[in-house]
Amino acid sequence: SRKGFSMNMMIGFILLTARLLGELSGRLGQPPVLGELLGGMLLGPSVLGVWAPGVQAALFPPDQLSFHLLELVSWLGMILLLVIVGLEVDVRVVRKLGSSAFKVTVFGFVVTFVAGWWLAKFLPGHLMGPLKDRTILAVFMGTAMSITAIPVLAKILMDLGMMKRNFAVTALGAALVEDLIGWVILSVVLEMARQGSGDLGSAGRALAVTLLFLALAWFVGRPVVVRLMRFVDARLRQPHRRLTVALLVTLACAAATQWIGIHAVYGAFVAGILLGQAARFNPEDRDSLESLAFGVFTPVFFSFAGLKLRLHELHEWDILLIVLSVAVAGKLFGGYVGGRLGGFSRAESAALGVGMNARGAMELVLALLGLSAGIISNQLYSIIVMMAVITPLMTPPLLRALARFIPLSPEEAARLESTAREARSMFRKGDLKALMPTAGGPSGAGECSHGWSAARQ
Repeated sequence: SRKGFSMNMMIGFILLTARLLGELSGRLGQPPVLGELLGGMLLGPSVLGVWAPGVQAALFPPDQLSFHLLELVSWLGMILLLVIVGLEVDVRVVRKLGSSAFKVTVFGFVVTFVAGWWLAKFLPGHLMGPLKDRTILAVFMGTAMSITAIPVLAKILMDLGMMKRNFAVTALGAALVEDLIGWVILSVVLEMARQGSGDLGSAGRALAVTLLFLALAWFVGRPVVVRLMRFVDARLRQPHRRLTVALLVTLACAAATQWIGIHAVYGAFVAGILLGQAARFNPEDRDSLESLAFGVFTPVFFSFAGLKLRLHELHEWDILLIVLSVAVAGKLFGGYVGGRLGGFSRAESAALGVGMNARGAMELVLALLGLSAGIISNQLYSIIVMMAVITPLMTPPLLRALARFIPLSPEEAARLESTAREARSMFRKGDLKALMPTAGGPSGAGECSHGWSAARQ
């Protein structure tokens, strides 16, 4: 009974602190995830554990049952977050990715990945996790530095009013493809860590299994999910039935990837992509899913990530500066070179690099997975989390400064005018519906025919 009371109080206090600090972070113009992470840092050993260890021990008793229940709630938050990220993947954007965006993608990813790989070769041995495999660490660090947090970048661009600019559209498309590549590589790294081997044979097998699952999910799972969602929407009448099916699809994909040796988060990410192809899973369903995730589970996950921080044990601040410098320089250089080769101006190319430098939520997921898999130590985990916190803070002021040197093109001006015109309109695009009578006698049929003729004219 005491354990149950303690566990409920612990989760409730974490959720309350995370939501309050997330609200404060949003009011200050920062992503709420930063406040939620800060909540975990304040409640964890980094702050409360140093200044009031007795209070911290009372809030978080050292029994394994309470910790594992908290970890379960956090795990659900991570799964739901990956589903939402997968829902944001627009396959049409990937298919229509032009040559300029392709060059930005290639250079933005490859340059940063190589920089992370190279840096891992020189990191001190005590920053490695229990696995003690330098090759796996190198691939992990390359992936960690290459991923861009699409939700964070999109929010920054929306807040700055730059979503319709050419460089912004290209940066979001390139970040989308980079994340697709990054999650494939991450699944391979986690499988290599599970096997405890960083040789090419293990990497090849893990990559083959990952790509096979992705192919089966797209060519077999996608039609099944579309038909299942259509059937449930047409035949069942329970409220939130589509949301229930979405969660079942997510858990099934997560269980499948876990069973074949790939981490469950990759299955959740793929489930989000599949659900995004089902037209019956509409914006209202997405809002319900996001309300469930962002209102309860993901704040606990981000706070749990903050609880795992051990900043008081981090003495390698020079290494933090080196890791941060390499990560930022890799994105800036890669984005700039890719932009210049893609035909963008110098200022636009610099803005591409700055935008793609924004990490955030995805970096936290990746860091926690690396820590759990034994790839990185607590100290390196803290360094990666700090990188995830600092890079989004750098992005808005740098983009504001660069925007002064990027004049509006005629295409951008027309796009912005179209958006403004739609905002001034009584009806939003896609909201206008026509009600046509199907019964009511000759007068109803005549009015219907007359109205249809008028509409066609």
